[in-house]
Amino acid sequence: MFLGVLSALIACFLWAITYLLPQLLPMYTSMQSGLIRCCITALIAIAMLLPVLHQLKFLKKSDWLVAIKLTVIGNLINFLAMLYCSELAGASISGLTTGAIPVLVAVISNERDKKLGRPSLKLQKLFIPLGLICLGFIISNLSELGNIPEGSATGYFMGVALGILHTILWSWYPMVNAEWLQSHPKFSSLTWTLVQNSILLPLAAPLYFLFWSKALPGTPFLGSDPWLLIGILSFNALFCSIGAMSFWNYACKKLPTSLSIQLMVFETIFAIVMTHVLMQKFPAYDMIIGAVFLTIGVSISLNFFSKNIKEFEGKLQEEGGL
Repeated sequence: MFLGVLSALIACFLWAITYLLPQLLPMYTSMQSGLIRCCITALIAIAMLLPVLHQLKFLKKSDWLVAIKLTVIGNLINFLAMLYCSELAGASISGLTTGAIPVLVAVISNERDKKLGRPSLKLQKLFIPLGLICLGFIISNLSELGNIPEGSATGYFMGVALGILHTILWSWYPMVNAEWLQSHPKFSSLTWTLVQNSILLPLAAPLYFLFWSKALPGTPFLGSDPWLLIGILSFNALFCSIGAMSFWNYACKKLPTSLSIQLMVFETIFAIVMTHVLMQKFPAYDMIIGAVFLTIGVSISLNFFSKNIKEFEGKLQEEGGL
């Protein structure tokens, strides 16, 4: 369990670095840097797949369909929904919709694990930690709620709708991904990550070309500072996309989904810390209080699940002894 939790925390730390991209590449739009990042990630994934191509023979047609669905829904459509939610409705709404994901997935996957005979908690035990996580996300976004972007009501509500879509898609992704990994324990977590990321290339490359030709006509294909762009995004692709997802997939194999998804709140906490360190600015008090509630909620949940898993393993050993 310790290695699973540690892997999830490393993944969250690496994912949080991605939130710094707008500040590191201010001359690029989020869409531009995001789609280029997808292309670079796919190219690196394809290169890393070459030495382990023999492992792909163990994948059936149904496995490839799962990988394609996870990539299209989780890594592309969800990415665009979150991007435009932030743009149309503001970072506060995006943050709140993201905050609903650990709560929603924890409840659904916990009930599913219970039916499948896996380690799970009574629903009542999840109320306190999940309530604290919910409260933490709301408090940490209080200052942002006063900064709702000006503009048409239509655009704002479209942003809210996209935020809800992001919640649904990103709730579906970790459950389906974890289910596949847990049902294929011998398949490499890294290879599964590379398979998903390699599928991004035929999706993101045409989208970027279309975006560049329509939204940025007459500008260089890779913007005003291509070498800086490629350098930063290559680092991000290798460590914050492929590396982070590999750690996360390993955690999904080792932990119940209802626990691993709650650890995702540390992505938000790490992002808050990194962003304010980069800006050399002390975070608002509501952010600090919210982060404390998030940490307490996950810590309580970790304690509950740790005891539950030990009891579950003890019962299995007793049954095996009989």
